[in-house]
Amino acid sequence: MDTPFFTIRGNAFYHDLGRFIADFENTFRFMRIENLSITPGGGTETSSQGERLSFTMDIAALVKPVPTTAPAGTTE
Repeated sequence: MDTPFFTIRGNAFYHDLGRFIADFENTFRFMRIENLSITPGGGTETSSQGERLSFTMDIAALVKPVPTTAPAGTTE
């Protein structure tokens, strides 16, 4: 069974992105960030917060598959 996931793309400042990732993984125990890609860009502006970055990440839902068994008292 494949792990269900969805992809997020966006722009953020470096420290804001790091804070989001840390908060996300500490809050949602059964979800994980995978395939994180960060590139410079996402706008030409810089500020006191630093350079703006573009990012892409997959968020995977960690689910345990339910075994398929016959109900008690039946045969297959």
